[in-house]
Amino acid sequence: MIDNFYYNTIYIIESLDNSESHTGTMLYELIKNFEFKYTGVKTFLKTPKTKIEFFEVLSSINDSVQKHNCLPLIHLETHGNQDGIQCTNKDFITWGELYPFFIDINIKLKNTLIITTGICFGTNFYFNVDIDKPAPFFTLISSVSEITNNVILDSYERFYNELLNSENFNNAINCLNSDFLKPTDNSIILKRFILELLTHYKKLIAELSGKVNFLIISKKINNENEKIDLFIIKYEQQKQMLIGTLKTIWSKYLMLDLYPETKGRYKDIKDLLLENINKLDVDEKLKKDLATEVIMELT
Repeated sequence: MIDNFYYNTIYIIESLDNSESHTGTMLYELIKNFEFKYTGVKTFLKTPKTKIEFFEVLSSINDSVQKHNCLPLIHLETHGNQDGIQCTNKDFITWGELYPFFIDINIKLKNTLIITTGICFGTNFYFNVDIDKPAPFFTLISSVSEITNNVILDSYERFYNELLNSENFNNAINCLNSDFLKPTDNSIILKRFILELLTHYKKLIAELSGKVNFLIISKKINNENEKIDLFIIKYEQQKQMLIGTLKTIWSKYLMLDLYPETKGRYKDIKDLLLENINKLDVDEKLKKDLATEVIMELT
């Protein structure tokens, strides 16, 4: 999942109405007890009531990360829906409004930020991430549906106990109630996007001959040599567009321009790409060119 994952702080951010069970506070008290057993990690509870206060908390955490060697895990405990989260005073924050704060933190952490959530429909946090920008987290643990207080407290008590005890993130994930809480990392997000990208590319290549032939029929080009030359040009343009998009993913979203030493995390993405490039119905030279780019960037 993550190589060389380090953390020294757990932030629990709770924004719930006073009439409700304060699951964030209860989780904080559970995790705080672990500090007597497992030294070296401090836990903090933040309880913003408004949108402005929520952003101030995130800004404060970001400041600690940037200036004071804070390496946090962040837990969010609020109400949520497909569009975002709700604060204590009913202020609404869209998922998109949260991204800039977490992007700043995640860049400083070399793309290792883990966010855990007790938010109904929290998986929507990653549905609209922008591939042209750095990733807002490395892994998000969230629910695809409504989630109960019992599931939140039971799962995360066991999750954090295991994480602090074994320092093994994969073991901790196995402590979650997988019917509700699922980890989603950059590899999972990018797999879907890359498969769609390759499918679209395959369609463009398949349509290329028809478009060139149409130019002949419409007298835009006059002979076979011009047809071949145009086909080669268009073919190369499509290839470069695909390679350019992949390079944007590597350099921007995965931050490999900043942290090339993290390439080893993405072996599964590289294998997925190579497997699907080999399945493309295009000439062998193009397959080789694409595969070379993938291997060069992710090895």
